[in-house]
Amino acid sequence: MIVAALAAGVGGVLGGLVAHAWDERNSPVSAPAPAAERSDLRFSLAYQTGGVESPSGGKPVLSLTLVVSNDGALPATVSEIRVSGPGAAYVTSPAGGPPTDLPQAIGPNRSVRLRFGISSDCAVPIRPLPQVIFIVHDAAAGTHTVAADIPDLDALWGMTLLAPACGMV
Repeated sequence: MIVAALAAGVGGVLGGLVAHAWDERNSPVSAPAPAAERSDLRFSLAYQTGGVESPSGGKPVLSLTLVVSNDGALPATVSEIRVSGPGAAYVTSPAGGPPTDLPQAIGPNRSVRLRFGISSDCAVPIRPLPQVIFIVHDAAAGTHTVAADIPDLDALWGMTLLAPACGMV
């Protein structure tokens, strides 16, 4: 009796494994677009990032220099950078430096440096982490938006929220 129950249990487990393997092999899977049909942008911080300028009477500005890499197989063009969020605004040339000319073309497996700033309005009492959006054009997707996943932006943005950045001691 015990041997029969054990054999039935083993047979059930093996049958279940075979059925699962059969289902996975024969189930329709939506494949991602081939690499030749998309552009993939990756964001990293350059060495000139993170300074906060607090002009007297003005809004603190976080200076960012991003390295934008195109890991895709098609060229991509960044035509615009947008910043959104309470108290946050896009600054074309932080700390008086030269602005980054847009549009910027990024070839496959190439990178460009983009310099810009984000101002923080101290009059807005609660300023959550802003969202940085790139308007990008490539041959596969046309013109579309890409949310920039900027490393350590939360810590950098936090520097604009501290009392000294807003002229308070």
